[in-house]
Amino acid sequence: MKTSYLIIGFAALAFYSAPIYAAESSTAVGAVRAENGVYKLRPGDQVSVQVFQEPKLGVKKGTINAKGALRIGGVSDPLHVAGLSVSEVAAAIRSRYEKSGVASPSVTVTVVKYAPR
Repeated sequence: MKTSYLIIGFAALAFYSAPIYAAESSTAVGAVRAENGVYKLRPGDQVSVQVFQEPKLGVKKGTINAKGALRIGGVSDPLHVAGLSVSEVAAAIRSRYEKSGVASPSVTVTVVKYAPR
């Protein structure tokens, strides 16, 4: 009886003291990361840009071109995104949409496919 409590105690200790690497597991094998562990977009990456309740905006699967730019719905000029994280890109897109008159856009950027190394 005491042995089973001891084993359960060690198992719980190991479980709760193990580091969590959720951010690392979301990045594909072979993907390039910056020093702080955040993936930075680069030419050839394919991304999805979704704007909540605005189906005509964004892009389902856009490829970042050789110059590092991405074309998105509702914005005439391509947006330079290479070297930025997905959260930085979402903030830049949100700003562009706000300037064009979209009120408080909720933007989600997701990497669909990573560029080959």
